[in-house]
Amino acid sequence: MTLDQRLMQTLNALPAARRQEVLDFAEFLRSQVEQSPAGTRSELTPLPVLPGRMTPGWKDAIYGER
Repeated sequence: MTLDQRLMQTLNALPAARRQEVLDFAEFLRSQVEQSPAGTRSELTPLPVLPGRMTPGWKDAIYGER
């Protein structure tokens, strides 16, 4: 069964008021996709790396037994 068929089967099993809620939610999701700028993830620049070294044993100070 395809996704479209499953959606229609599920929608048909709902009362009319619930179908309207599903439609409202689907339209909300569509508006979110339309409003989000495309390709923003690839346009993000990585955070700078700080120069320097961590001293040996720094993890022990954070993760040591208590």
